[in-house]
Amino acid sequence: MQGYIHIPFCESKCKYCRFASIWNTQRVQIERYYKYLLKEIESFSGKTEPLSTLYFWWGTPSTFSVEQIRWVIDILKQKFWFQKGIEITLEATPSSIAPQYIDAVYCAWVNRISMWVQTLNTKSLEEIGRWNKSDIYRALEILRESQIKNISIDFIIWLPYVERWEVLQDIQKITWDFPCITHISVYMLEEYYEPEEKFWDQSDSDYNSITYPTDWKKIWIAEDEYETEYVSVCKWLKKLWFEKYEISNFAKPGYACKHNTGYWNHSEIAAFGLAASGYLDWMRYTNSDRFTDYYEWKNIFKEILKQSDLDFEKKMFELRTTGIIEFQITPEIETFIQKWYLMIQDEKLCLTDTGTLYLDYILTDII
Repeated sequence: MQGYIHIPFCESKCKYCRFASIWNTQRVQIERYYKYLLKEIESFSGKTEPLSTLYFWWGTPSTFSVEQIRWVIDILKQKFWFQKGIEITLEATPSSIAPQYIDAVYCAWVNRISMWVQTLNTKSLEEIGRWNKSDIYRALEILRESQIKNISIDFIIWLPYVERWEVLQDIQKITWDFPCITHISVYMLEEYYEPEEKFWDQSDSDYNSITYPTDWKKIWIAEDEYETEYVSVCKWLKKLWFEKYEISNFAKPGYACKHNTGYWNHSEIAAFGLAASGYLDWMRYTNSDRFTDYYEWKNIFKEILKQSDLDFEKKMFELRTTGIIEFQITPEIETFIQKWYLMIQDEKLCLTDTGTLYLDYILTDII
């Protein structure tokens, strides 16, 4: 079983983000949420199997103080047995990384840090509402000297003002300067939203309705160029012994994210917090994404999965990761193989790097 904690506070709201996060980080608001989060964990009455992973995610979990992180972990340890070698990940921003903070969360059992970089392009960072390049390098220098040896960073392809080959050059530079990095996620921006889409609106918690900046179309690379960029990034990371164990995730040997891998293998997840999604006893659920409803412990989604649902998702996750084990060659699959979107490797049907970019299209036709 895995654990998931959703912390919905951010230092600032990125222009591309539509997730359940709020950029108003007043301590009073955080403290109230923190107390309700502890109540939710304490009231948990489901399975109490050992936890193999624990993931603190969205918006910026490092907005919680060390004491709050430690107490959440302590309460969870009263409910669940922590497996030996449990992987505990804390998402963080460059500005939240400080030597004392990292040392303290390490003492509180955190052993993996995932830090958002997105790009090293100063103009792009300013446009999307992120931090500057100097903050990123300062944070990585601190992490390099810390006791935490499992360090992940995120990049996004197709951000505004980022020129062709710039993502590849950024990743080449940062992996050269910081060989301590063990895991890299590379996301494509269109996975997050479509142009003109209204973002998540939290009217009772200072959320605003944000629209996609349509002028970004004029200041990013062409679609065929970003496809080439992604394939080039895959080839570069492979040279550095980063294995692509999922379409957006690359890890050095032994450093694939256990939490991600468990999720794709349908491991049960005990999830807590605003908009947190879990999976227990064949039921998938999502907490309310409104603070007022969450404080009343309301769900916005509950679904009992059937075996057929799991079988479908199993094939989908297999294609995203190690490849489909049981398959038959159909005319559609044959066409995708000819286009070099799919290939047969080790008796599995696998995506090629190019095929990764057409995953939704492929899934529609073959599953």
